Amino acid sequence: MYSIVKKYLPKPKLSGQSFIDVYKRGEGAPVLSGLSDNCNSEIKKLAEEVMEKLLDPTDGIIINFYRLVERPKFEGRIILKYAATKLMEQNHIDVLILARVADGNIDLQKFQMQLAQKLGIIHENEDNDDGDDPDYLDDVLARQIHASLEKRNLLFVSECYLDRKTLRRVGIPSVRHEYFLKLVFVTESRVNSEFNVPLEAITNASCWDLACAQVHEYTHSQWSTTSGREGNKPIRDMFDTNNIIQCIANFPWFYYSTRGWKLFWFADILFSTVIECPNNLNVNTRLKLLDALLYDLYELGLAFDERFIPGFYQRWFHSAFVEQNQKVTNFVDFDKIVVVYSLISKESWRHLITTPKFPKLSTLEITNISSLPPNILEDFFKKTEKLRLLSIYDSECSSLPRSITCLVETLKYLSLRLCRNLDPDSLSCIQALKKLEILQLSDTRFEYLPDDTFQGLERLQVLDLSKNRNLKSLPSSVSCLQNLEHFLLEDCDQLSVLPSFVLLMPKLQLLNLKSCTKLRNVTPSFRHVSKSLIELDISNCTSLENFKEVSSSVGDTLPCLEVLHCSKVKLGKLFSLKGCPNLNTLTLGGNKNVEVLDISGTQLNKLHIEESLPDLKRINIVGTKCLLRAVDWKLIKWLPQEVNWNEFGEENRSEFRVYIAVSSDIVFKTLESTSQLWEEHFSQFHICLFPSNERGKEKRMFVPRGRTHYNDIYMRTKSPSFPYYDRFLECAGGGNRFPKYVSNVLSYTQFLSLYDDRTIKRLSDLQVEKMAELKECWIEKCYSMETVFDLKPSDLAKPKPILGCLENLRISQVMKATNMCIIPGSLKRGSFGCLKHMHLEYCPNLLNVFTSGLCLENLEVVEIKFCARLQEVFSGKGYNVEGSFSKLHTLCFIELPVLTSIIEDVVYMPSLTKIKVKGCPKLRMLPLRCTTSNCASSSKHPVPLNVTSVVVSGEPDWWGGLQWADKNVKEHISFKSWPLLKFPRQA
Repeated sequence: MYSIVKKYLPKPKLSGQSFIDVYKRGEGAPVLSGLSDNCNSEIKKLAEEVMEKLLDPTDGIIINFYRLVERPKFEGRIILKYAATKLMEQNHIDVLILARVADGNIDLQKFQMQLAQKLGIIHENEDNDDGDDPDYLDDVLARQIHASLEKRNLLFVSECYLDRKTLRRVGIPSVRHEYFLKLVFVTESRVNSEFNVPLEAITNASCWDLACAQVHEYTHSQWSTTSGREGNKPIRDMFDTNNIIQCIANFPWFYYSTRGWKLFWFADILFSTVIECPNNLNVNTRLKLLDALLYDLYELGLAFDERFIPGFYQRWFHSAFVEQNQKVTNFVDFDKIVVVYSLISKESWRHLITTPKFPKLSTLEITNISSLPPNILEDFFKKTEKLRLLSIYDSECSSLPRSITCLVETLKYLSLRLCRNLDPDSLSCIQALKKLEILQLSDTRFEYLPDDTFQGLERLQVLDLSKNRNLKSLPSSVSCLQNLEHFLLEDCDQLSVLPSFVLLMPKLQLLNLKSCTKLRNVTPSFRHVSKSLIELDISNCTSLENFKEVSSSVGDTLPCLEVLHCSKVKLGKLFSLKGCPNLNTLTLGGNKNVEVLDISGTQLNKLHIEESLPDLKRINIVGTKCLLRAVDWKLIKWLPQEVNWNEFGEENRSEFRVYIAVSSDIVFKTLESTSQLWEEHFSQFHICLFPSNERGKEKRMFVPRGRTHYNDIYMRTKSPSFPYYDRFLECAGGGNRFPKYVSNVLSYTQFLSLYDDRTIKRLSDLQVEKMAELKECWIEKCYSMETVFDLKPSDLAKPKPILGCLENLRISQVMKATNMCIIPGSLKRGSFGCLKHMHLEYCPNLLNVFTSGLCLENLEVVEIKFCARLQEVFSGKGYNVEGSFSKLHTLCFIELPVLTSIIEDVVYMPSLTKIKVKGCPKLRMLPLRCTTSNCASSSKHPVPLNVTSVVVSGEPDWWGGLQWADKNVKEHISFKSWPLLKFPRQA
């Protein structure tokens, strides 16, 4: 049976997530394996063999234990854990690391962070939610992990194989010195180049003992794939060890392969296994906890083949499976019976129907009941004193057995799904079922329901009337269901009015009206709906009129909403979900009149921009963080004219059509440079990357003109006129990870502002070839940057010029930078060819600006200030090409105490008119030459220079000490004495 339904099993929600336990001898809690010394001899023997291998020095550091046949993966895990417990008791090891990885590729970054946390290593970025790149590993953290483990007797056990290189990157020692070290992996197959040891198969009895040990460990730990920081505590509040073992022992696998299995499984576990449940848990909470438990059981390997479960087929009968192997003649001890009348043998059926009593039967499903002899079940339910779940599945059934009223004290779940010929008047018998909590009447094709149908069902929590396509109205007795939490009316396409008592139900949490195509109004209105509602489906309610009146303020009406489906529903021009902080699921499409969509402050993890919203002009996403890791730009084919996405909850004051402010570059991972979105929808954008919330909120303070006595110290450039540039990328407040995915945005960026960054060492590491459209670049307070553009020979070999559109370059307070641009050879003509303005200040380690020659044919202004170690501006040779420096008109150098040369190459600057120098005592020569008919012949590209138009400002002493290559030049230059900086008088 397991092999048939295996494909229906869920995958862990946190696929790739690691779960690590660290035990230190004499510190903290002892190792919990779930096994005791009284475990059976087979398990103990296998554990001793494992210990022998671990202690054998000839087997190497790395051992891989693999399973010879397909077996539950918890077997190796529990045996290794038990063996490790013994090794720690015998003082062979003093640190044990146990790592479990949910199915999928391991997220190494989270693995490293969790390991550090478990080792007690305090890391400054451990609370930073920047863990978006699974391949990123922190070198500093790796060294700290290694230091804490290298002098300890260590046993590392992992269910995911990691090679030595990866182990070193994480920080786990992989070379043995004088301390005990074993790196153990438990996998499904052999690993090449490592020492492999097969794990012998064990008996089914031992397997079940190990399964119970795994459950014991699970319920006494905090581990869970789904429950976040609380671990599995919410699950443990509902289930204890015995409950979970009973869930596994009676796991109804068949429910996975049948429609509606989830609710049946939920009911079976809740009503047959966990009989006593906290009263304060509503249906939705119980479903979520059961979901979480199911994922955990699957990841732990506890959802396994039923043949390993002792006595499974002695408790659970299914005619489609058991009958293939043997004829059953005794049904007295069965807990669960599923009978398909057409598949059960006549002999087994005779024994079933003549069984005098079913003292243990809790779940019964009967299919093809109409094929039975008449009235044969009339008294059947008198014999089922503990029946809690009953499902009758038959399209020909016209009435219910009268003995169903005998289940008044026990029955909690009743399903009559697909009983399409059932007489609605025969439902009067269910009024006696006072304990009924779940009632499924879906696809029964009722045309009406008697008004008293639900009279007396005060405990009913789930009512499913979906797919009753002929049902035109609801019975008045629905108003008696004051404890109803889930009400399903999907595909009741003849239903035209929803009575007022439905919306006013005090505990209603889920209301499904999907495809109720004739439903025009809900009364009194959606403004009066119960505030407890968390899921609403009105999709394809094409005639619904009065949801439109609340569409502009859904949050005010439904503040607790978590799930909303409203495709093909009439909405207003503004559809706002701003006041729904818990909303995590939304389907929206076919709503032609929506112009503005506001999903600000929600928990949505999908960008709901669909071409089926043809009139959508703007989307607002303010204060929404869940989209960072989930948005897939490849799936987005269309965007509205305006996008306002600000993760930090601040209103957008940008004039750009597309404004995106986020804390992680991971959001741009799938936004490839080849995406059609760039040309069609990102013609204007302002994208802000603020990895650190605190630094990200800091804004640069541009000093206003005329408000300071230190005007000469500050740049004489204007603040950027943002609307002038159509595409602006701003990165401020660097996180702990190199923002590699921002290079996808750089391909179309015209203005780049990089501010307060701590991760980028070289701007060129963001792929300088992707900066082809960059026109202006501001770099400020980048404390890790060593070189701005460190070009490689491979960059020079590319066909296009480098930074051929860059016009303005401003670099300020880049403390570690030694070079602005390192060029290992000759650049193609056009590289930096549009550069007009270059401003550098407060770069104390800068030695030079350019290291090799290039043609700066459009350069107009060079301004450098407060660079204490700058020796040369344009170093090297190769600047004297035709047109280079032909437009340069202004040079300004302030407080450059070791500057000795501006340029050594012989160049002519015919447009130069202004030179300002202050605090540069070692600068002895200016790049001024007078081209005459005599000297022009010695020039490669002689250009006339009218030196009489040049004005030099500086200190008189410095001016007097200048040296001149052409002594006639000095006589024709105007000199202006530049006074010392004066401190303002105190107020």
